[in-house]
Amino acid sequence: MYNLCNVLKPGETLELVSVDLPAITQQVPRGIYLKEGQHGVYIDKVDVNSSAGKTHRLAGGDRVVEVNLNDVSNGSFEAVSKDVDSPRAMQLVVARVAPDVRVESKLRAEALKDQIKGLVMDLDKTAKHCQELQVEAADLKDELANVKAKQKSEISSLSNQKKDEELQNLKALLAQKEQYLKTLETTVRSKNELLVTMEMDHHRTPRSTPNSSLHQNTSFSPGLSSTTREPRTSSSGKPNGNSSKDESTVSELVNRYGN
Repeated sequence: MYNLCNVLKPGETLELVSVDLPAITQQVPRGIYLKEGQHGVYIDKVDVNSSAGKTHRLAGGDRVVEVNLNDVSNGSFEAVSKDVDSPRAMQLVVARVAPDVRVESKLRAEALKDQIKGLVMDLDKTAKHCQELQVEAADLKDELANVKAKQKSEISSLSNQKKDEELQNLKALLAQKEQYLKTLETTVRSKNELLVTMEMDHHRTPRSTPNSSLHQNTSFSPGLSSTTREPRTSSSGKPNGNSSKDESTVSELVNRYGN
């Protein structure tokens, strides 16, 4: 049996792997690279495109212990390399330390624990991000409410300003109307005073004409101009010739006091 006990540690077990390799061709090389170790010859690496690599049963770190039923576990590097590099088909046996099921389970449990821990951290980050988004959404909601309130206040202010402007315009128009009314009242008062003065002057004016009695009997109505009085007639029904003098006198008074 192969002398491999010197490479095992307490609690470790040895696993042997047998592989049949075809002869070497130019198209498909063997693809095994060896290295010399402390306790024998080991596989350094395997070309994945070679015949050895296509078996998927050899790996770096495997110890070469048998070539074509010959024990090479204690052979030199040169002798083992020569046998492995032979172009003929061969049966190769390698030894490797079998993995401890308990250790492997422990490693898997630790890896699963680390994975769960990472998922929990990711979940915490996601929850924190959701909280930040909720706060941001609340801030945006408050900002939107403030904008709406500001717009409403501006619209109300503009409406009140427009109403104030309309009220000021109405007040100004009313003041103009009141001023115009006062002007009319003053004008009417002046006209009335003028008419009263004209009437008084008319009664005080002496008459030297023979027809003065006719002037004294003539009634004077305020507010009527000389052009609106009817001509006086004599007892025969014909127009009196002195009426033109009365009209000229009244016209003179109107021109005097009307200006």
